[in-house]
Amino acid sequence: MKILNRTYPLAILILIANVAFSEPIDSLLTRLPIVNGKEKVKLLTEICTGYREIAPRKGLDYGRSGLDLAQKIDDEFGESEILDAMAFNCIVLGMYDSTIYFSTYSQKIDEKIENKQGLAQSFNNIGVAYYFTSNYTQSLSNHIQALHLREVLHDSVGLSRSYNNIGLVYLAIDAYEDALVYFNKSLVLKRKLNDQFGIVRTIENIGETYYRSGDIQQAKRYHEEALILCRKIGYGPGTALADLNLGQTYIRIGEHEKALKFLYEAIPLYEKVENRGGITESWNLIGLAYSKMGKYDRAIREINKALKIGKSINALNHIKDSYKYLSGIYEQQGKQKLALENYKMYETIKDSVFSVNNMKKIATMEFKWQIENQENENQIRIKDQQIKDLVVKRGKIIKNAIIGILSMLLIALIILHNRYRLKMKTMEEISQLQELLPICSNCKSIRDDSGYWHQVEEYFKDHSGAVFTHGICPDCAKKLYPDYYSKMFEKELKDEQLT
Repeated sequence: MKILNRTYPLAILILIANVAFSEPIDSLLTRLPIVNGKEKVKLLTEICTGYREIAPRKGLDYGRSGLDLAQKIDDEFGESEILDAMAFNCIVLGMYDSTIYFSTYSQKIDEKIENKQGLAQSFNNIGVAYYFTSNYTQSLSNHIQALHLREVLHDSVGLSRSYNNIGLVYLAIDAYEDALVYFNKSLVLKRKLNDQFGIVRTIENIGETYYRSGDIQQAKRYHEEALILCRKIGYGPGTALADLNLGQTYIRIGEHEKALKFLYEAIPLYEKVENRGGITESWNLIGLAYSKMGKYDRAIREINKALKIGKSINALNHIKDSYKYLSGIYEQQGKQKLALENYKMYETIKDSVFSVNNMKKIATMEFKWQIENQENENQIRIKDQQIKDLVVKRGKIIKNAIIGILSMLLIALIILHNRYRLKMKTMEEISQLQELLPICSNCKSIRDDSGYWHQVEEYFKDHSGAVFTHGICPDCAKKLYPDYYSKMFEKELKDEQLT
């Protein structure tokens, strides 16, 4: 059976980031009347973003209020942030021209204030908008620029989204192996970040890739895993996507009743968040399921619902699928004229999306070249940074060596100076001692230059630093202590006798 050529039911969900908020919408709205200035602009941005998946149009109203305030108080950073938030909401609503307008406006501000984070987000939004209008070359170009900025910023969250988005573009042109490479890069980062919503989106993408490549059992396994995780974390939009993907998978398997059960469950979830892209594809697949069951009138009615919504948002791939399914149904009914008319419409739109069959191959080669070129630029940038780091490191080593040498020289000079001072002091004292000293012939006291008399011990202690200890010589001991003399100098006496 030929693989169904389709885009994503909720590629919005997959392509854009789901921001986890620390506060619910009601709490943010409660704070709104009590804040002013830049703080109010920031709060309005959070509210706009918070409404993205529950009431995106309402979020846009708050975004416009924030934009007016930011412009009024000349808050350029706040203006850029709220423009990006509004661009996101426009993606959900299928307002792709508005997305490009808001994001381009935001880019100019980000370039002016050098806000690389905001600039990356603007490129991301534009890439998403071009993806939905089937301009895959422009889509990839913008996603690559977003990827480059996020690599410079070491933004793991942003990188996980860029990898995912690049994978989606490869998937759109049927480059399945390349798509899986980037989806798996994204999944690794999202698991490290514990980004549950992001994990769901990427698992869905991997499942879709296997579906498109013909591995239906692998696709079913990934879509079921995503559905279980969505229900566990209470992720409504993700549940809608998993329902739709499982519905499509069961159509492929031939279990049409099961397919319809999942597809009908998806529609109210999409309607709740005004996701017209998801609604369009759901009706298309419901129509396809009915056609497989031979219920052609019911199938035509449901596919026409999809066609009407698809035209309103200029979703070319969905419109193309509608005409393709209708052509097949009319052919089964024997209505060859209607079959031919719808097939011509299908081919016209198909050609406008892909130009010719070789467009995919050309685009694939072009995309690979751009990615390789980007990787080469990254390698050059890494090498340049390594050289800069080595220069800085070498400079630090030289600086530390100079400081060390100077420190050693300073210590050596201090030591030499202290030795010199000690030597000079000693020489001075010796010089003083070499002079004729007036000494008392009786008590042996010494007279100083000022005329004062000092005991010999005291004088030498002051002038040479010598410290005296006291003992008694043998002659004085014999004279002063005759009774103890023999005991005190017993050893010396014996030595004299022996000699």
